[in-house]
Amino acid sequence: MNGDGQLNEEHGGRADAVHLAEHGAGPVGEWPFVQPRAVQWTEQSEPAPPSWPHRAPQAQPAQQPPQYGNYGDYGDYVDYTGGYRAEPAAPLWEPAGAPAVPDAGYAPPAPGRRQSAAVEETVPIAVLPPDADRPGRQPAPGPAAHTGARPPAYPAEPGELTEVGSDLFAAMVPDTVVDGGTVGAAAVRAVSVRGDSHRYAKECRQDSVLLVRVGGLAVLAVADGVGSARYSHRGSAGACRLLVSCLISQADRLTAALLAGDRNAFASCAGVVMGRVAARLQEEADKQDHAPADYATTLRALLVPTDPQHPVRGFLAVGDGGLFRLRAGHWTSLERSADEGAVFDTGTDALPVNFGAPVAELITDGLPGDLLVMCTDGLSNPLVKEPDVAEFLARQWGAGQVPGLTDFLWQTQIRARSYDDDRSVVCLWEGAR
Repeated sequence: MNGDGQLNEEHGGRADAVHLAEHGAGPVGEWPFVQPRAVQWTEQSEPAPPSWPHRAPQAQPAQQPPQYGNYGDYGDYVDYTGGYRAEPAAPLWEPAGAPAVPDAGYAPPAPGRRQSAAVEETVPIAVLPPDADRPGRQPAPGPAAHTGARPPAYPAEPGELTEVGSDLFAAMVPDTVVDGGTVGAAAVRAVSVRGDSHRYAKECRQDSVLLVRVGGLAVLAVADGVGSARYSHRGSAGACRLLVSCLISQADRLTAALLAGDRNAFASCAGVVMGRVAARLQEEADKQDHAPADYATTLRALLVPTDPQHPVRGFLAVGDGGLFRLRAGHWTSLERSADEGAVFDTGTDALPVNFGAPVAELITDGLPGDLLVMCTDGLSNPLVKEPDVAEFLARQWGAGQVPGLTDFLWQTQIRARSYDDDRSVVCLWEGAR
């Protein structure tokens, strides 16, 4: 979160399409293949006569026996290399039918070696033409795409490295985290990226993300440190870690509630877990002589049974963010409170001291091919407010193919003016395997 938001940019309005950076390209479409400069070579069975005077080769010395030396306490050392000629390097592989090159007036290659006709160095070289059985190199996606008529004013890439100061923890928080895996028949991707405003201000990322398995449950979590809280980056990382720790003792009860579709039992267990996370996070703040309020953070989690025969998903949360489903190209919010008003409140419930009963819901109507998206407000806000962002992500994530980690990172960084907060997201593709 941005706290007072003083670094936010003015919204630039909606555009009709997403813009790719001029010197980059999106991950879809036709990629131009750049043909390398042809290099010709020749292979000769015998060396051609030299074109300049040179000394006749001198006779090689007779092979010498191994040389012995005394190394005191270490015993005698035998030098088996003395008097032996160095073996020539093995020739590189070369396609058959290489065209011959006319004499260019420089030193001929030795038998079995090749010489470049494009340069004067006698370095073995072979540039292979494109082959139908060997796919050509695909360029990287390039800089992040953006919506709106103009790109955001902030740079799209990280700036100077974070300097170590009084808070060593902050200096060691990476700019970006990417993760992924599988859960039963589903595929998971996760990203947590530092926002443009935090990069500009040389502040660390305050969001956190975590994917882990606890018994028969996969735990997919995101947390958003409150921007006005001094150590919210510690709070978000601690909340994710403590959630897993507190789930261990409740994993069997939560799994049973999920498999039975018992929302009341699930909500009861979720309340116990969130209460313990808050208590232990407050203890950690006390140990560091920090005010618990300075660790303020949201926390959201999806609990997914690892058994593919059980498609029920559990959702628990404290604080704002988003939970969406993409089905047949259409976005749907799965949170009851999402439609209560069009105005987004900058205040939010937060662990460890300012929160009420956690949200606890079961998702029982999922279908193969659905995509569940759980995220912090750094992505939920533009996803709800900016149609171009929603359309772009629907095209990227709803095509029936799970993206690789690098592609997923690029897609998640779709930029829109005035949305410069950290963003963390977990995507679950149902039945993708």
